[in-house]
Amino acid sequence: MNRNVIKCLSAYLCLDKDLHKNTQLKPNNFDYIENYYLSMINNKKESIIVVDNIDDSFNTIHQCDYVNFLKTDDIKLNQDQSDIIKKILLHDKRFIYFLQIIKNNKLIDNTNIYYLITDVADVELLNDPDTILKLDPNIIYICKENETIDKNIWFDNYIKDILKIIDPLDLEIIGMFDEMKELFSGKIILNCGAILVCHDLMIKLLNDFVSLTIKLYSKYSFTRPLDMLFFNYVIYKYYSECLYLGNDFNTKFGHYLREKGKVIKHK
Repeated sequence: MNRNVIKCLSAYLCLDKDLHKNTQLKPNNFDYIENYYLSMINNKKESIIVVDNIDDSFNTIHQCDYVNFLKTDDIKLNQDQSDIIKKILLHDKRFIYFLQIIKNNKLIDNTNIYYLITDVADVELLNDPDTILKLDPNIIYICKENETIDKNIWFDNYIKDILKIIDPLDLEIIGMFDEMKELFSGKIILNCGAILVCHDLMIKLLNDFVSLTIKLYSKYSFTRPLDMLFFNYVIYKYYSECLYLGNDFNTKFGHYLREKGKVIKHK
């Protein structure tokens, strides 16, 4: 019987502005990552935090047996896409880094490797997923919110803002937004701030998202990240039958609850 190993990935990126929150993160601010960092140590989980602007001294002080910092400059990306990647906003770019890290990670015999990809500032690991969930390599475990996409004002404004950038004569992309209306009808909001998936399925999912991201940024320069909208689009379009939305994956979104029997505290 294969054993399960959970590896964690997150990102602390400061060079570009966080356009979801309209803030500029300060580098070398341990307070920003402290809760996530300590939760990795408490649960003895191996974590890589992708960073772009921390001092070597920060790395020396805080790197430990469970948490490693990996600079973006040390992640080899597709040079043919370098000009497009430079345009990509940090929330979207982090998934390009994550995909490359996972592709470079060696598989282990008789082992199912799962990747827990999360935000770094508002996520804590409460419990080892393997003790709470009946892990399945064909399932996507993801945070869910309290509302459906089609009834959410934030999502409505979010879609309108992105559509302002799209050429109305770009029938391929406009058709994608028309498709979203049907796909999202009555569907709960999925939050890519925490997602747990086995190695092969995670590569497939991230490949789909990253390919679409690069395609969109090759045509347009966006003022808002695409991650929340297009993660929901990709998952509901291609992976709806793989979704696990049980209440034991994350605490109730939007409430600061430390509930027992949950994997993730999100926000």
